Amino acid sequence: MRANKTPPHPGASGVHDDDMMGDDMEDTFDDDDLIEIHDDDENEGTDLGDFADDEEDDMDGEGLGMEGFTGQKPDYILTSHQESAVFCCSFDGTGNRLISGGEDDVANIWDNSSIKSQSPICVCRGHKDSVVSASFSWDSTFCCTADLSGIVKVWKVANNELLHTFETGELSWSFWHFGSNVLFAGCDDGSIYMWKINTGDCKIYSGSSAKCEHAALLPDGKRLLAGYACGTLKLFDLKSGETLFNFTKGLPNPSPILCVAAHSSKNLVAAGSADGTVKLFNSQNGKLLQTVSCTPVASEPNTSSVQGEDETVESIVFSPSETGLDYVACGTVTGHVVVWDVATLTERFRIQQDSGLTKVLWDPRLSVMYTAGLDGVVRAIDVRSGSVDRLLGRHRTEILDICITKDGSKLASASEDGSVFIYNLLQAPST
Repeated sequence: MRANKTPPHPGASGVHDDDMMGDDMEDTFDDDDLIEIHDDDENEGTDLGDFADDEEDDMDGEGLGMEGFTGQKPDYILTSHQESAVFCCSFDGTGNRLISGGEDDVANIWDNSSIKSQSPICVCRGHKDSVVSASFSWDSTFCCTADLSGIVKVWKVANNELLHTFETGELSWSFWHFGSNVLFAGCDDGSIYMWKINTGDCKIYSGSSAKCEHAALLPDGKRLLAGYACGTLKLFDLKSGETLFNFTKGLPNPSPILCVAAHSSKNLVAAGSADGTVKLFNSQNGKLLQTVSCTPVASEPNTSSVQGEDETVESIVFSPSETGLDYVACGTVTGHVVVWDVATLTERFRIQQDSGLTKVLWDPRLSVMYTAGLDGVVRAIDVRSGSVDRLLGRHRTEILDICITKDGSKLASASEDGSVFIYNLLQAPST
């Protein structure tokens, strides 16, 4: 099961501010919160050699790190979170900035120059708990940092100025609208917040008293899909606040929903559950189209590397239209990766990784998926052949998040070991 410290990281998918109506709510600001321009040595990163030679301090023996690893090694290693777990990472729209959030209650912002110099250009402070969500707005004008306690901060990227501080209940996730400066956040009490950043207006959606585990925007940017720990899956109209569908109402034995996704052009949404199943629904009429299993078939030997764990679906994603594919993929905590053809709703292939995973991510242009492994390795899977194309790593402990630039040229991974790795994906796989 997903722990509070590793919340889901939904992808943002918008309308413009004029299409949205928000209710006024008093905003909470803290004048003492600052972004620190960082130019000292306190939080410096490290080069590859220093990190590779430090195996003797290998997190009390957990994980393997670089020693003996034959896959693609990172071009840069950032270690500015003071050996605290790094829960999230995200590139801006240009791919020239990266933000990471950690257990040390701060978020670090990097640009190309500061990555090379191994010191963040900015440190976002003022949080009361681990920063578990951090990302840039659709136009890279703003960035958001959010912590477990429910403190959500919005910063201006151009001058590193704190613009807003919002407060929610204990927080599970946050993400930006894909075409508007609108921010969403989901909480353990089931509440979902929506803020219009230009005005600070806020609207709250109440879909359940159970934790809102994950959410995703539909391609029209006007509807929000939300999954809850009680097994409820709802679709909201953002303007009216109305619940358009309760997809799982009346279904027997609902299982906690841990991840959701929406197709980029079809009336199709998907939800992955703690029981190892994925359900596909029609977003126009609410009809359940199919339930598919991510667990091994009866004839397969139990090769799970996470013995005794439930086969929870940790991540589910539809292929981007730019790839020329029309697939949906999921990954489980025990390392099963399954891909289905959307048109026929038939299984395309499945593989069993050597390790469990926390996230599945599509390359924005190629027929390649990336998985974030509990063994500290990122695996690139060639979707056409259904096989692992290359390995990238290796962190000393589990990877908690991965992100990729819009042009598919760089990938970053954030780990429990306190590091962020950055890879050049244009580098040819080793043979």
